[in-house]
Amino acid sequence: MRNRKQTVLTQVEVSDYAAEGKALARVDGKVIFIQGAVPGDVVDVKLLKSKKDWAEGQLLQIHKPSEKRVKPFCQHFGVCGGCKWQMIPYEEQLAFKNREVAEHLRRIGKVELPPMEPIFGAAKTQFYRNKLEYTFSSRKYLTDAEFRANGPSDQPALGYHIPKWFDKVIDIHTCYLQEEPSNGIRDKVKEIGIREGMRFYDIRAHQGFLRNLVIRYANTGELMVNLVVGEDDKPSLKIIFDELLAAFPQITTLIYTVNQKVNDSIHDLEPVTWYGKGYIEEKLDYYVFKIGPKSFFQTNFGKIKSKFFFRDDRNVLLDYDTKLHETWTSPIAGSDPVGCSSNYTVFKSNADGAWQWANELTMQYWPPRGRGNVPVATGVVNDLALKFEVNVPIEWRDVRMEIFFGPYAEDHGRDQPGTVFARWKPWAAGPYTTDGWETVTIPLKDFKYTRDDADDSVGSTSISNLSSITNLTMMLFGPAHSVNPVKICIDNPRVVPQ
Repeated sequence: MRNRKQTVLTQVEVSDYAAEGKALARVDGKVIFIQGAVPGDVVDVKLLKSKKDWAEGQLLQIHKPSEKRVKPFCQHFGVCGGCKWQMIPYEEQLAFKNREVAEHLRRIGKVELPPMEPIFGAAKTQFYRNKLEYTFSSRKYLTDAEFRANGPSDQPALGYHIPKWFDKVIDIHTCYLQEEPSNGIRDKVKEIGIREGMRFYDIRAHQGFLRNLVIRYANTGELMVNLVVGEDDKPSLKIIFDELLAAFPQITTLIYTVNQKVNDSIHDLEPVTWYGKGYIEEKLDYYVFKIGPKSFFQTNFGKIKSKFFFRDDRNVLLDYDTKLHETWTSPIAGSDPVGCSSNYTVFKSNADGAWQWANELTMQYWPPRGRGNVPVATGVVNDLALKFEVNVPIEWRDVRMEIFFGPYAEDHGRDQPGTVFARWKPWAAGPYTTDGWETVTIPLKDFKYTRDDADDSVGSTSISNLSSITNLTMMLFGPAHSVNPVKICIDNPRVVPQ
């Protein structure tokens, strides 16, 4: 076999990001793709694959780190391949991905794009996944430094595959992808397996008992563990599951799956429920998802609520956020206030004496001029509700919001006879914030106040004429001042059946 000469480039300045977690540099007109580098780094690179116009390189040494580089938080970073960009700030990652999508659409798709909104980033960059799958191996993977220091190892492993190597598994000690008790469950199963002499799977020989461990954690707190084994050894399963349930009472479902195939897929196999109901439930707004061991479900929903997920458009009787209605206050686009994204109406104030009727404190939807009143529906008030999405990024307290309907096209209508209000005070039990966007439901029967009712009144009136509910108005009243600011985002108001 012909020996290939390995080329090493020294003092190379990295200039930009590239796809798949790589960065790029340009040397004598050739593009060099480098895994693990950051724009601004000055590095030495060993070329692994070299073509006429481009090459792939391995990072050997950083002579000068980029100002954009940050310290990775995971001890396994750079080896397991699960998180390729921990050395880059998350905001910088989002900016590059936003640019990459736009460039692909323009350059490859030949699409003329309007101005693009920024990516709606995740609120959490650690412990955000609801599913992890670990692999057992009869022999753990050693880095070059570990091999030189200790020689070959016959110790087993429970962790992740090394990128591009089907038979090499790194032994994981702490993973930051899933909330506890995920790490504890993994370590406990490994401990039991070693103590009891259970055979960890030999990936090349396709032999062994312990094969894969899948952990799924729902935002309801339900927790599923699926142990994939190469043999139907129920006494060994009982040892593991008895100890797991004793150590982790949070587990709501224990499952095992016997896989004697060459590949790891379980979709053509039948998982067996050992304990619990055999599935977990995930809730997103008013939707409940039943997730079994073979279910496909987005792995990083986490516990974040967003108006972009699953808005319920079923049986919408009147949508105040469509072209059928105009908005008295202009929707805001951008990053004000912090924590809100895309187009929405925002209530905001942070100045003394600002609590009066003003654009920042009142929102009104009404039909376009000339349409006249748009009836909502005929029926029973108790059967209907107002729904909208809300995002409150800073504490809201003391300031009452009044919400009311009316048939008036030129005025907000608060002073008109017969106007009935709902008083929305989510801060009554304590300062109120949201974790992203949340859906609020106010039954129409809760619209029972007049403008003259005292704050402690129980309300004694009601909406009497559904056909005249054309406008929707929201107004803020209360003792806010410069040390008690408010920023409240409202979107998608609509009337629906309860």
